[in-house]
Amino acid sequence: MTGGVPLVSSATKSVVCYTAIAFTAGGFVLVCVDGRPHLRNGKSEGASTFDILSIFRDLDLEYTEAYILDGGGSTEMVTERVEGSSAFITRNDPSDGKSRSVSDIIAVFIP
Repeated sequence: MTGGVPLVSSATKSVVCYTAIAFTAGGFVLVCVDGRPHLRNGKSEGASTFDILSIFRDLDLEYTEAYILDGGGSTEMVTERVEGSSAFITRNDPSDGKSRSVSDIIAVFIP
């Protein structure tokens, strides 16, 4: 979505894992959707690009931009487990069953 105008169609049928980010006037929202139900015991159906847009719309925030970042086995959301701890935890269920080496990430550091 750019300038509030969707750049995806409801006709988009591909349903997979996705990571997406949307920007608002005051910040941003990160979304991570699991998928591949045949590998995940039916826990998540995944999402289409139109589904991602619908998730952002359902949050009822005013977005300036939204982007789908990646999909498939490299979709992963990792957060700090406890404030000040060096331990991290994977918050989703990667479709490979474990973390995958990837060359691009979005890192958010809150001082």
